[in-house]
Amino acid sequence: MLNKIGLILTMILLCLVASGCLKQGQTTREPDLIRVKSLKGRESKKVILIVADSLMPQAIENGVANQKLPAFQYLIQHGQYYNNMVSSFPTMSVTIDSSLLTGAYPDGHRIPGLTWYSTEDQELINYGTGPLEVVRLGIDPVLTNAVIHLNGSHLNPQLPTIYEELARLGRRTGSINGLIYRGTESHTLSPPAWMHAPTSLPKSVKVKGPDFLALGSLADPLKGIAKLPDGLTRRMGLNNDFSVATANYLIRNRKLPDFLYVYLPDLDKQIHKQGPSPEVKGVQELDRQLQSLLDSFGSRRKPCNRPCSL
Repeated sequence: MLNKIGLILTMILLCLVASGCLKQGQTTREPDLIRVKSLKGRESKKVILIVADSLMPQAIENGVANQKLPAFQYLIQHGQYYNNMVSSFPTMSVTIDSSLLTGAYPDGHRIPGLTWYSTEDQELINYGTGPLEVVRLGIDPVLTNAVIHLNGSHLNPQLPTIYEELARLGRRTGSINGLIYRGTESHTLSPPAWMHAPTSLPKSVKVKGPDFLALGSLADPLKGIAKLPDGLTRRMGLNNDFSVATANYLIRNRKLPDFLYVYLPDLDKQIHKQGPSPEVKGVQELDRQLQSLLDSFGSRRKPCNRPCSL
């Protein structure tokens, strides 16, 4: 998990060495906002699954004990808190997320790590473990594997994701900055123009995802509606602020799907560098971001009283 930001750092490196960093023109917004709202009505039960990367129970418990994490404290008091959960192995984002969203271990979903060797293709697969490794292996295959093949073919096509299962049941779903997002609806990823020169990535990539798919600057259903932090200095939208702002928009505008996955990646680097201390700025910032989500319901009490689970 420590190296998951390698691909993002590589993209920034590419921008510095490329001939120019041209901002791609706006594309037509996909119909995500039209189809995302639950068909079951406002009073049906909604589920929001928030995944905060690298958040550890020590950080939560120490912060709550020192009264520095009020949003976490509120959620613990009004919900269920478990501090003895065990992750699948290896603890790399694409592997864990694949298990979380398919219910299978790596031998079932076939994503064993951020880097692995394909005996079928006789090729070393790398989704972005770090700038040096990416440059050594080649920028083109790494970005192609991450943007196209991870969800398109590497994730076991015979194993349904939660998005596919819920679609079969007539439920609406959404993913915000999730690395694993395969679903039944058609979407278009739009890589920035500066990626085209050093890679063979097309100007647009057709993918299958949930009803609502937001993936940083690659897929922004709110373009033209809300200004989100998606520049190079903000990791192309793969950041907490982008995720929280997008989720807040869906909540405030009553467009929540039946199931919404929200990925918050910012804490990973700080936790690995500084440890699970409540003094880590990122943990307290995460608490404020969670409070923002609660406030979007109108008050802290509404998520508990209304038919919605966080």
